[in-house]
Amino acid sequence: MGVVIGIWAATSLAIILLGVARARRNGRIDAFGMTVEGTVVDNKQGKYPVVRYRVGDEKFTKVGRAQDPLEMGSKVEVRYDPTRPSVADVDEPVSAKGYIWVGALSIAVLVAMFVLSRLAM
Repeated sequence: MGVVIGIWAATSLAIILLGVARARRNGRIDAFGMTVEGTVVDNKQGKYPVVRYRVGDEKFTKVGRAQDPLEMGSKVEVRYDPTRPSVADVDEPVSAKGYIWVGALSIAVLVAMFVLSRLAM
């Protein structure tokens, strides 16, 4: 049982840390991000747009989250981190709040299970 609780706690913390990292990334792109035009070159699994964009002499490819396929050759706006152009959003950035809430709720459930198990003894 202790191993399961340890894995649960570690996974919950990892989800929270992923949310914090995502929030920092989104904040950086919001504060300092640049925009460039990208071109849809494919639709992964028939629905996620694969976009190619260029920053200076470097080319980058990013998969979007839009569930609707975009027409090949369509032009889309790409927002990227000027210090790391490979870090970019093709569409709206993934919200960090969801990760943080799921991690926090998971830890709350873990704590509640622990308390209830102690009360049952």
